[in-house]
Amino acid sequence: MTEEIEGTITPEQPTEQPTAQPAEEIKKESNTMVDNANNAAERLEAANKKQEELIIRQEALNVQATLGGKGNVQIEKKEESDADYAKRVMANDI
Repeated sequence: MTEEIEGTITPEQPTEQPTAQPAEEIKKESNTMVDNANNAAERLEAANKKQEELIIRQEALNVQATLGGKGNVQIEKKEESDADYAKRVMANDI
């Protein structure tokens, strides 16, 4: 009256032992992961610092351009008709 249920281990079946990694390998893997994360963080910090310096330089250039009259404002030239030009000449606005 022995019934086998799927998934149960009977004495006849060998048990599978999980392959255990030595402690040194686990420690080495975790150290390399931590080292990789630290290296990535250092690269990000360096990139952020460089980006901040570039932003400061760009702001200084924008200020100089604005104060020097070379701002980003674009003035559209309106074409003047002959009649308007004649009026300005007669009014001595030139």
